[in-house]
Amino acid sequence: MTIPDHASIEAMRTCALALPHAEEGTSCVNVSFHAGGKNFLFLGRKEEYFTLRLKLGDSLKTAQELAAGKPDNYSAGSGGWTLVTFAYNARFPKKRLQSWIEESYRLIAPKKLQQS
Repeated sequence: MTIPDHASIEAMRTCALALPHAEEGTSCVNVSFHAGGKNFLFLGRKEEYFTLRLKLGDSLKTAQELAAGKPDNYSAGSGGWTLVTFAYNARFPKKRLQSWIEESYRLIAPKKLQQS
């Protein structure tokens, strides 16, 4: 799958690939990012919006609060998997999402890869 050359998506992709041993692949219809065979981020696209799916721990409560106030943009499950949706032309919280990508990586990537 090819994700569109869009600044918001490219920022998330760059963040994910900057993590130790992170690689890009595919999973169903999404672009996936994994380390040690463990997927920590999925990027998807529809006609007018993009999605990120990642796992949260410490930030899960914040994601759940955002989901309660902005259900069109956030969905947070009790298991930590969180879906974030933004229109291509919308402003989006780049720093928060980058922090969440790093958190998802820390939760999922094998610890031995995170230290090298």
